[in-house]
Amino acid sequence: MDAGSVVVQMTVVRWSVPSRGGEGARLRSRVPKGFPLPEGVSGPVVHRVECAKLNGFVPRLRTCDSLRPLESDTPLRIAVEADGVRVFADRNRRVTAPPPRRLGAGQWLRRRDTSSGRRRAEMTVVNVAAVGRPPSNLFLGAPAYSAESVETWIG
Repeated sequence: MDAGSVVVQMTVVRWSVPSRGGEGARLRSRVPKGFPLPEGVSGPVVHRVECAKLNGFVPRLRTCDSLRPLESDTPLRIAVEADGVRVFADRNRRVTAPPPRRLGAGQWLRRRDTSSGRRRAEMTVVNVAAVGRPPSNLFLGAPAYSAESVETWIG
């Protein structure tokens, strides 16, 4: 495999801590864990989706033909190897993380992480696929593997 075989979708959802319940929580819970990819996209690519309480959680979409946003905005790292893609956490940025997971051709995983401070909370969902030319609905289904925050991989 090569770096052209990696497609990432990163969804970042932000809200204020005081708005954890009520209408804000109801709207936030409707944000999907995966969005359709742009037609004709191919790896390496990061498809970034941002949803915030300030705009009613309406998705704002951006696409970057590089894996740099994944490395700068999350503790996840990707190593492309001859027989697949290895996804792991940078232990310098996230001590508690599931062990590395290898993806074979056509497989994908989902990692969800939630954090909060005194005023703001954020959930980041990262979908990673070992596929060069993905169908636009790739991340709408169930992943081969998934993990939430400090839990171990499921799948």
